[in-house]
Amino acid sequence: RPLEVLVEPVGGTLVLELPRGADGEPPPSPLLVHGGTFTPLPLLALWASRQRVEQTASGSLVVPHVESGDYSLCLNAGTELSQGKEPSAGRCVSGSLGLNGELTLSLTKPGS
Repeated sequence: RPLEVLVEPVGGTLVLELPRGADGEPPPSPLLVHGGTFTPLPLLALWASRQRVEQTASGSLVVPHVESGDYSLCLNAGTELSQGKEPSAGRCVSGSLGLNGELTLSLTKPGS
């Protein structure tokens, strides 16, 4: 059965800033939460590449043409989210994206 994904004709841009792991790779299990759903970052990266957005900054992911509204970027919170629970404090950063706006959500620590 086909999966239908409804999108707004006018959206905004998310900029997701991620800390690096010890070997230079992104940390495990970052998820974007919006409207009661959560999306793994590799799927968002695929969306961005299909929108022909070149990723220029190391450690960040620019995701264009997304629905306006409230977003959270969570680290290592997949278990809680899949059980319908709120992740523990400190695992997520949140913000609101306006129409034609840009929202930066950063999981990086100051000075890193």
